[in-house]
Amino acid sequence: AITMSAQGEALTGLGKFGEAEELLLGSYEILKADDGALPMFVESTEQCLASLYDQWGKAPGELDITRR
Repeated sequence: AITMSAQGEALTGLGKFGEAEELLLGSYEILKADDGALPMFVESTEQCLASLYDQWGKAPGELDITRR
């Protein structure tokens, strides 16, 4: 899941938003479901998703990725 997040972040930087979204959402779902996942990895993926949607100009939909 961490590798997926890193790949998604890289694709965001390349402007490949659809591909990035697929990887980042997959990573986010895996990390959120894993009780053993370190919070810093979940937060990092949330930040990557927020950055993706900001750069893409797209609303994040149903995900609550806002900072708490």
